[in-house]
Amino acid sequence: MEPQLIDYYNEMPSGINVIDKMNEELDDLQKKYDALEKENPKLQILFNNIEEFNQKHKEMYKEIQKTCDFYFDDNEYKYMKDYGITPRQGAHLFFTIERELYKITENKYFSHINAYEIIKPITRIFRGKKSPHWTKIYNSLTKDELKDIFFDTIKNYIEGDTRYKYAVFKCHQCGEIDYYVNGVNKCVDCCDPDSDEGSVE
Repeated sequence: MEPQLIDYYNEMPSGINVIDKMNEELDDLQKKYDALEKENPKLQILFNNIEEFNQKHKEMYKEIQKTCDFYFDDNEYKYMKDYGITPRQGAHLFFTIERELYKITENKYFSHINAYEIIKPITRIFRGKKSPHWTKIYNSLTKDELKDIFFDTIKNYIEGDTRYKYAVFKCHQCGEIDYYVNGVNKCVDCCDPDSDEGSVE
């Protein structure tokens, strides 16, 4: 997936079909994963406190940011004008997200499928000239600004959807397991809405 000399002379990069093939493969895997989910209980990762959760996710975002930084070079940016997200960007972001999710969940099926779900909005929206107004967007933003949009989209999806599929916490006050704790590790039921203990994470 590294840039090849031939890519500089071809109208289309030599890996342009990678994303389409990944989508086909991952659609099949999604069906298998859905079947596995019916047979197995919901994945739950118990975090000791909100600090542990935040630290692990901070490390994950750092690795995703590194991949974004590396694959938003001048060569990739040139191909983005026609194709939006490039095959190298899509593939390497997918593999990074999958690897980082696996570090947290230690579940290869969950990590694989959810990496696909996280990268899917980007591959569906950033389709280059197939997307409305793409040329105007491309011409008005630098490669770093486009990179920021990609990274923010990934992080926002993880924060707003993926993490709630696995993260649970033990309330430090009542001992109950909950999907939410605030800044002092209390569940919603134990939080005093009038206090300054921190918002629900």
